[in-house]
Amino acid sequence: MNIKLLRIMLLVVLTILTMIAVAVDVHAVQKPSCATREFSQRKLRYGNLERKAGNSGKLSFKVDPSEVLHIFFRIHPRRVDNPGDGYDPYDVPSASSLSLARSLDALDDELRNRTTVSVFLNSENNMELQALWNWTNNIFHNRSLFIMIYECPLGNSESYGCMVQTLFQHHQEGLVQADDIVYLVEVHHSPFFETSCHPTQMFLNKLYKCVCGGDMFDAQDDYLHQLEATRQLVDIFSSHDPCFALPYDFADRYSLPDFNDDDGHITIIAGKDRNWRTTMSTTVTFSARFATLKYFFSLGMVPHPKDDYFASLAIAKSGATILCPIPSLSTHIEFYGNDLKDGSDSSYINKEEYISLYHDWFEEGKRFVQSAKEMEWNLWSLTDHYSATAPATDKTTATVP
Repeated sequence: MNIKLLRIMLLVVLTILTMIAVAVDVHAVQKPSCATREFSQRKLRYGNLERKAGNSGKLSFKVDPSEVLHIFFRIHPRRVDNPGDGYDPYDVPSASSLSLARSLDALDDELRNRTTVSVFLNSENNMELQALWNWTNNIFHNRSLFIMIYECPLGNSESYGCMVQTLFQHHQEGLVQADDIVYLVEVHHSPFFETSCHPTQMFLNKLYKCVCGGDMFDAQDDYLHQLEATRQLVDIFSSHDPCFALPYDFADRYSLPDFNDDDGHITIIAGKDRNWRTTMSTTVTFSARFATLKYFFSLGMVPHPKDDYFASLAIAKSGATILCPIPSLSTHIEFYGNDLKDGSDSSYINKEEYISLYHDWFEEGKRFVQSAKEMEWNLWSLTDHYSATAPATDKTTATVP
């Protein structure tokens, strides 16, 4: 056999191997079914829901769902340059985290036992980290199958990187399956760094540490959640299976005179307990099945702290559906002292006119803060406790009060 023929055969073999590799890679990130079908009332109707005779206006599932939910939640004390009178850095993380934790109470026992919570803590203060660890562990305890708590260096985009890498690690370890619902929750407002991140060592026995570094940017605001928020997010996947579902519907989607990509492009569907509408954009708080996230990550189109608007716009324009509830199940909210006040360089998100409609979110937020303060071990008392015992505390062996 001559050399020329050998080269041809080798080329053919390499070509076949390359085609196999490409096919395997495409299969690994194949386009999800939610992005390949027409998402319309005419096609979907009630989806996996039905109206039973004698059941008045209620909808029920045709086939009982058996979903699995993974919540990835970031938390950080809020410190701003120009706080209002009475501003407290623990108000927002307490209200946000407690409202999310209590939303798990609305899940039935079966779903709660198929729900995991991964919490990512940000603070430059070790005593504060211990307080955050105890606080999140306490409020999520017995509200899910298990909770894993991670420490990430200060920052929004940096902790986002930790969350994403941890999510994919959980998938590799078999904890997260392709059809599982993943709920990523944006929860702090501070300078941040961006890079890849991974758990490297145990901290406080149960707290995994992420080590990261990178470029500086600005971050977003926090969320307040209604009791039914998490359950209804899961229900919309069980009934209509969109590519992405959001817990919020911001007021500016109905008031912006010029900059509104939703105008003339909205489909409204009937969910189990409320209507849902399509939208063209999202922040970095959203839910999706893991297979959907994996596909859009492979295209570089998943919303992230550097670019949530245009990334989500690309998702919507690709044919994938993003749904949000009407009325809203959550909202961005800030507490700058006694009133809502613009405390950052951007006046866009902090003004009261942009808070979700039809609910007194500010008053509810204050009630959550008060409820958090009434708990025996809250962020305030825990921080005082660890600060008082700081000289004698070894963070590798510290015990929970």
